Amino acid sequence: MRWHALTDAARRMAHYLEDLLFPPLCLHCREPVETSPVPGLCPTCLNRLKPVLPGSLQTYVLDRLLPCHLDALWAAFQFDEIMRDILHGIKYARMPDLGYRMGEFAAARLADFGDWEKGEGVCIVPIPLHPRRVKEREYNQSHRIARGLFTAHPEWICPEVLVRERYTRSQTRLNRDERRLNVRNAFRVVQPHRVRGKTVVLVDDVITTGATMNECARQLKLQGAARVVGVALASPLREEDNEDGKLS
Repeated sequence: MRWHALTDAARRMAHYLEDLLFPPLCLHCREPVETSPVPGLCPTCLNRLKPVLPGSLQTYVLDRLLPCHLDALWAAFQFDEIMRDILHGIKYARMPDLGYRMGEFAAARLADFGDWEKGEGVCIVPIPLHPRRVKEREYNQSHRIARGLFTAHPEWICPEVLVRERYTRSQTRLNRDERRLNVRNAFRVVQPHRVRGKTVVLVDDVITTGATMNECARQLKLQGAARVVGVALASPLREEDNEDGKLS
């Protein structure tokens, strides 16, 4: 026991000295990060993240979903080069804690946007990955983001309510219609009693056309959800597009 305690202390000291001598580098600018509210990102890059203006996604995403099954949609930040590197780290570089910390960081930005209390209770549902993707990544990034966004209400988070039954192509290079068809009937509600009559908050890393969230909302409302809203870290609206409505 004493030997294990000594080795643990030595390991902690080694990590401390490593961080002291070789501070971690910012994911985007590659400058050393000494202190930051989000480990792995320097304060300068965090402060450069541009917010998505309230109401932007109503005009530029929801109004283009026909039919639209989502009652509201919010994203904290615009998708830009900094956010691209953040999401790449969360999804592909095995940095699950970054998802949690970015969720915490985004929560303040989203706090004034959402009325989560409408309906009979609230159920937070991270957009599920197919089991094959979970095996590849070892975690669902949307679940980590949801935990960061709703640290005050972990009991609301229900990742087991919705499953992705069909393995789908990546949405990245698909157009709006192709995205909608790609996710059609890809999801199933497996615990309908937990969403019936409730406000369901879907959480994802990024919203582009809204096709994935809209399909999830369709399935949830078929099972009795009273209201379905979507929340994400980012959406690819350029700064000028908050006025003219073009998606990048």
